[in-house]
Amino acid sequence: MLQFDSLISVHSAGSSPPFPFEDVWEYYAYSSSYDKLDTIRIPFLALNSDDDPITQCAPLDYDRNEWFTLVITRGGGHMGWFQSGGAANRWARRPTLEWFKATGEHIRLEPRKARSIEWRDDWLVEDGNDDLGCREIKGGETFQFRKGDDLFAGL
Repeated sequence: MLQFDSLISVHSAGSSPPFPFEDVWEYYAYSSSYDKLDTIRIPFLALNSDDDPITQCAPLDYDRNEWFTLVITRGGGHMGWFQSGGAANRWARRPTLEWFKATGEHIRLEPRKARSIEWRDDWLVEDGNDDLGCREIKGGETFQFRKGDDLFAGL
């Protein structure tokens, strides 16, 4: 995997910016979710297997956020967990639904205050979040998005 990512992923696994990356370690740092776990504020379940060839470094020691639940299984590959009954019959479906049910029965979320959306200099932005927004370009056929100084374009 390291060799593939070094040769291919750092250059072509996404749009520019942020691609291309200088090296595979810069790509891995960008792609990692580990530094984002502290910001999760809704119930979040992560399933990983101990033999996953893609995600080889699960945060086993992470315990700082009560919203984050990590389950590591013995075997399963990358998004595998197949069981008898055909390719669509995966083991992960049942525990995931059980987790949703338990979470929905026991969690009490505080109501969130919605922020207003407004137009500023042709950009549609959320109040208090001026560096994040979108606008129409090319007669409404394409949208441009920004986060800070980064711009992204799409259909």
